[in-house]
Amino acid sequence: MKSTLTFLSCLFSSFLAFSQNQVVNISPAKPQIGEQVIISYQNDENDNNTIPVVVFSYSNFFELPGTLRMTRKGNRWEASFMVPRYAKYGSFYIKHGDKISKPAKGHYEMIFYNGSKPVFDTYLYKSYSLAAQLGKSDSLKYFSDQLYKQELILYPNNYAAKLRQLVSMMEQDKPNALRHKNEALKLINSKLQENPTIMGNINQVTMGYLIINEGARIDSLKEVLLKKYPGSEVAYEYMYEDAYKTKDEEERIAKMKKLLNYTTKGESSTYSGIHEHLFAYYAKRKDEKNALESAAIVAAVKNPWQPKEIKNIAAVLAENNIGLDAAQMYAEKALSMVKEYPFGVVRYFPEYGYIPGYVDNRNALIDQQRGDILSLLGNIYARQNKMPAAEIALKKALEFSKSIEVYKNLAVYYQIAKLPKDAFAAYRNILLQLPTDNEIRTAFKSNYVAYNGSEKGYEQELNAMIAEWENLNLSKIVKTAI
Repeated sequence: MKSTLTFLSCLFSSFLAFSQNQVVNISPAKPQIGEQVIISYQNDENDNNTIPVVVFSYSNFFELPGTLRMTRKGNRWEASFMVPRYAKYGSFYIKHGDKISKPAKGHYEMIFYNGSKPVFDTYLYKSYSLAAQLGKSDSLKYFSDQLYKQELILYPNNYAAKLRQLVSMMEQDKPNALRHKNEALKLINSKLQENPTIMGNINQVTMGYLIINEGARIDSLKEVLLKKYPGSEVAYEYMYEDAYKTKDEEERIAKMKKLLNYTTKGESSTYSGIHEHLFAYYAKRKDEKNALESAAIVAAVKNPWQPKEIKNIAAVLAENNIGLDAAQMYAEKALSMVKEYPFGVVRYFPEYGYIPGYVDNRNALIDQQRGDILSLLGNIYARQNKMPAAEIALKKALEFSKSIEVYKNLAVYYQIAKLPKDAFAAYRNILLQLPTDNEIRTAFKSNYVAYNGSEKGYEQELNAMIAEWENLNLSKIVKTAI
């Protein structure tokens, strides 16, 4: 047993502090947050027919793709990126055609520094990477324990690292498992007492319970906080959550309205969320005054989703045929913000703010969204009886997008213009993308009857559309099946 531990210790030391070999080099050796990192790769085979890529096996580089294409620089290949402000740790290997370049154990790694010290959470995040680096291995737990220790040497107050260390001790030291568990609960309670009225801190507490497999305590924690701190941000968030989950619409809206009069100590992010629900509720009931009041509150909130929320306001107003001048204003505002439109996952961390996820085809998505918003403007113009403006907007929209959304707005224009044959064609284009939608099929049929004068020939048109859809998608279906 002693020799096994000695072997693992030596193996861990080499794994923890390995130096990059001559094949791969990382510069600088101790990259700082905000600094450019260059990964260079030496390939003695001089294979210029394939381009090597850096494959991140583990990282928290949310704004970077999962792979980086390398470029030839003399006799080496290079890839570079700026270390993001929130970077913790990264592991990677090089894929060059069929060849994989990586160390004998694990993958190449990047540790980031603030001054001379690795950033907070470095070795905790490295512990998360072990499965990706080593695969199934009996030594994973041992390595993880060593990394928790390494992190706690650097940052003794690392809450998550300490909890994970205690969980490991509970699993490995069965006779003293209860003592370790009580120590973990004491640590979580200390975190709770740091700031029991701020949701960000409570999220840390609930995370702690989940780490130690005590998720059942979360509901009782919620009850205690609601009772003890009724005027807090946390209580407000919990009551909003309760209202949001209420299935009966009238009861849900009543709870939302009640929350508007609730005074909290500190700010809450749920206020605009309440008005988002109220806006949809009022708009559906054609209550223009209240709908526009709630819309203005939602639209004023600056966050990564603002362009999308403003566009949604315009679309809902148009769909319900109320506040059309405001709908036009919101659609124009959304169009002016289209380059900021959110795609993919947007994360939020109290210490770093909002972090948008990487989106591979962002420019193409922006163009499609530009077309979608232009078509929405066309829809609104048509409802305002501004038919020339509607036609121009929709024609422009089709230059950017052939999406279902564009064709739906085009169909609205044709129906208002009393052009059922053109509306039928627009619905046909939708069905070629979404052939089983019953609502669209109904509109497809009604517009056919409107211009044809009867249902005669409709089944042939429907079957022709289905056949065209099958022809367009057969190769995709076969490829997926294979």
